[in-house]
Amino acid sequence: MNFKCLFDIQPDVALVIDRFSVIKLANSKASDLFGFRSPEVMEGHFLLRLFGVNETIRLKESLAKLKVNTESCLEDLCYRDPLGVERHLDLRLARTFDSDQGCDLVLVTAQIHKTDLDDGVTKNSLLAILNNLDASVITYNRDGVCTFANEDFLKVNDIKYEDVVGKRRESWMPYDAAVKEEAESAKVLISGLSSSDEVELTTSGHHQSRYVISRFPIIGDKNSFPSGTGELITDVTRQRVQEEQLILALNAFRLSRDAILMTNDQNRIISVNDAFVRITGYAETEVLGKDPSLLASHRHDHHFYKRMWDSINQSNHWEGEIWNRRKSGEIYPEWLSISKIIDEKNNSTHYIAVFTDITRKKQTEDEIENLAFYDVLTGLANRYLLADRVGMTVQSDMRNNATSALVYFDLDHFKKVNDTMGHSIGDKLLQEVAIRMKRLIREKDTLSRLGGDEFVLFMPDINPNDIEARLHTLVSRLNQPYTILDTEVSISGSFGVAVSPDDGNSYENLLRHADMAMYKAKEDGRNAVCFFNRKLEMRAIKKLKIDNELRYAIDAQELRLNFQPQLSLTDNKIVGCESLLRWKSRVLGEVSPIEFIPVAEKSGLINNLGKWVIEQSISKTKELLHINPDLKMAINISASQLRADDFLSSLKSMCGKYDVPASNIELEVTESMLMEKADSTMKLLNSLARHGFNMAIDDFGTGYSSLAYLNWMPVSSIKIDREFIQDIHQNEKHRKVCVSMIRLARSLDIKTVAEGVEIDEQLRILQQEGCDIIQGFLYSKPLSDSQVLRFCRESVGLDPKRARAKYNSKAG
Repeated sequence: MNFKCLFDIQPDVALVIDRFSVIKLANSKASDLFGFRSPEVMEGHFLLRLFGVNETIRLKESLAKLKVNTESCLEDLCYRDPLGVERHLDLRLARTFDSDQGCDLVLVTAQIHKTDLDDGVTKNSLLAILNNLDASVITYNRDGVCTFANEDFLKVNDIKYEDVVGKRRESWMPYDAAVKEEAESAKVLISGLSSSDEVELTTSGHHQSRYVISRFPIIGDKNSFPSGTGELITDVTRQRVQEEQLILALNAFRLSRDAILMTNDQNRIISVNDAFVRITGYAETEVLGKDPSLLASHRHDHHFYKRMWDSINQSNHWEGEIWNRRKSGEIYPEWLSISKIIDEKNNSTHYIAVFTDITRKKQTEDEIENLAFYDVLTGLANRYLLADRVGMTVQSDMRNNATSALVYFDLDHFKKVNDTMGHSIGDKLLQEVAIRMKRLIREKDTLSRLGGDEFVLFMPDINPNDIEARLHTLVSRLNQPYTILDTEVSISGSFGVAVSPDDGNSYENLLRHADMAMYKAKEDGRNAVCFFNRKLEMRAIKKLKIDNELRYAIDAQELRLNFQPQLSLTDNKIVGCESLLRWKSRVLGEVSPIEFIPVAEKSGLINNLGKWVIEQSISKTKELLHINPDLKMAINISASQLRADDFLSSLKSMCGKYDVPASNIELEVTESMLMEKADSTMKLLNSLARHGFNMAIDDFGTGYSSLAYLNWMPVSSIKIDREFIQDIHQNEKHRKVCVSMIRLARSLDIKTVAEGVEIDEQLRILQQEGCDIIQGFLYSKPLSDSQVLRFCRESVGLDPKRARAKYNSKAG
């Protein structure tokens, strides 16, 4: 140990070799000189392999001549360090016999020429540079033994210096890779020419690729024999990724289905994609260098373009609908988005315009617009158009002391026509009634079909004395026989009349009073005309009793919820339930929602009832989500609830209380609710949608037929009313109406829910036509809270027929 320490502190390079020139001992100065991490790493290497060919011959001859207990000096021996720097050494050799090991040993000491000592400063600087390179550097001698590896190489390969330097490649890298690199180094040494190659590497354990450029330079002067090779490995992954992203962006630009054009800061077109050519009809060469105004349709005035450019200059963006012109001259609508690109100094450099041809969308909107205002079957005005005209007129009546009449009538025993003669005859009869009535009314009158066999005739600005005579004519002509498909059909009608402003100053009041009068006409034997009078309001007595008892229903625990499951026709799984309010009064017995809900809405009780229903529904949803986390609970919402100031906050609070996501709640509103105070309703529905709640339109097709509003209201589903479903398998017109609704809804990405599905034939047609969801007795009656839990657990993958057989007999 002491000998070893003394040996290590020698001022000169010192090492001991055996008769085979294997290094048995070395001091730290020797390992530093020859590029080894430590003396221990150096031990075991051949001294002769540390020098070039010529120097090896000189050293070998000197060792052969050296006798025991003699010394020899070998001057000016050239040596290239791991970095290829040439050194000049004076070696002193001394042979001795080691009795302990029984062999000769040679002590080799070396002194470096002074000029080489001065060059050490350069070498250290070079080492510092190499170890701070953002690249991996490794060198090998001619025998393929590693003589140097910089810090970046060790870090990237997660390997220690001593595991690399002084060893061949195959000791620390895969054999195939080692053979390949050996071959490349040999090729470089033989040819005398450096080489380079780009290689894709997979990072161990991460399945991520790195791209590197490997360069194989020759180590040595041009005029001397090469002492080895090096490898400089540069990571170009970032550059490759950027190149790939650029290629991807160019492909996205070229292959986008949306038209894209780019202009310079002078608004001159510098690039367009294939979709631009397809949509506008202009070839790229025809528009390059031109102003995009060549596409202008001249439908928009200068104020439109001023607002557009104000937005672009202020917010760097504009988006909206615009009409442009194709090369053929055809004017078409497009949805256009313009973005301004700015540099770091906030100066505009380019403009990018992206647009989509929305011709088909506009055509769909036109169809929707037609459905929005007119009844599909008869072509008469629907509820929305009627309400609009009546509302404007009655306000005018009060100002001008004028009179208008609203006549509500339906066809007596129309159901018998459908049942005995078929729905096709029934539909044709409705069309013939509409045609006949339209011939008898004035141009300014409005004839509307509300649904089924219910009609409303609104006669504005009419002399009160003429109303009865005109109605007599209508009744007389209505009663005359109809010839339909060679079949004679006779029908009569019951008419109820309300007069503005005496019987009401709004559409709702007039319609309600006319409805009361019509039912009185039916009670009087049908085929009659009845004018509204205050005696009819005696019907409100029962409503008053309902109102009184309903106030105590919640505290008396008389209310309950039933739940009717909804089935997805895509995968035959339960996707939701509709909560249905039921009331069994201790005084009135079982009261239908049709009776008490309108009373609650009118009296203001609906908000308390609604909150109770929402809380109970959300509470039940929490239980159902443990069974099916994707299930939605549909909750009917009244207009009064929807307009309450605290509706949204209360709804969010309730979901938070039971930890139920808003996405699992679907709020059902009626078409009339969408039309009332449309602007404020729109804001609220958008706010609800932003908070994640789903919106559905209930009893779709029976109210205002608000298809026009589906474009801008956040509706996720529409519920097709049972009126259209119940005879869809027999009534081709109703089937077409359903198909029209389903297809229009699908084009707007809105789901359809068919209500009242009761027989397999209805199910088959709905599946065939692409309806999304069904709800009805075919699948399940409304279930109690305990039944619905059991039903959801047991009905996973259950066929509707089996579900019906198992649960419909149990449900109440």
